[in-house]
Amino acid sequence: MSEPAAHQDEYHDALVDMLELIWGRGFMIPDGPRNARRTVAGLDLRNRKVLDIGSGIDHLRNLAEDHPLNLGQVVVMGHSAGGHLALWAGARPKILVRHDLYQADPLPLAGVVALAPAAALTKLHQQDVCDKVIDRLMDGSPAERPDRYAYVEPARMAPIGVPQTLLMGVYDTNWTPHGEEYYTAARAIGDNMMRRVMAPEAGHFEVINPSSTTWPLVLEAVRSHLQ
Repeated sequence: MSEPAAHQDEYHDALVDMLELIWGRGFMIPDGPRNARRTVAGLDLRNRKVLDIGSGIDHLRNLAEDHPLNLGQVVVMGHSAGGHLALWAGARPKILVRHDLYQADPLPLAGVVALAPAAALTKLHQQDVCDKVIDRLMDGSPAERPDRYAYVEPARMAPIGVPQTLLMGVYDTNWTPHGEEYYTAARAIGDNMMRRVMAPEAGHFEVINPSSTTWPLVLEAVRSHLQ
């Protein structure tokens, strides 16, 4: 009896998953793409530092050498803190060469899906959320580290130049205002590549629950960027 052919995973469009990501302990100290675990959808970049997100996304180029990834159809999606980092990933081409976060030739993205994004870092700093996690992430306040906030806070980088869908829950009274603040600021600056979707039956976590009535909106948001 002949041996069955080895199973080959098939990859096409790539989705970088940051649904359960929490900001790492600190702004720098990249671990690099060697620590990014590949999943069937693309990359799982949970619990990484800011620079690791960029390194991991760019690592898709290496994965494409062995798997038929369509690098022209890469969508980054994140929830809450991961939503902020998804937006930041889309804005990476705007980072100046002299900045600590500069990475040459970032992989272009087809779109960003930000689920309840914790995007308003300045406001979150002012509110001392999660035991002052923003101060730990950025190593200081906006007044102390304006150079860092300038290239990590999405509103300060807007328009980021990538199509975006911001999907937020109507009942998410803690985090939807921070996504709304980014949306309003970016639109005022002239970003016309963004779409806001308000999930009528969602709080903060329904947007990442595949069993919820909100999940079809999430799938539609991803597909809308894969044209």
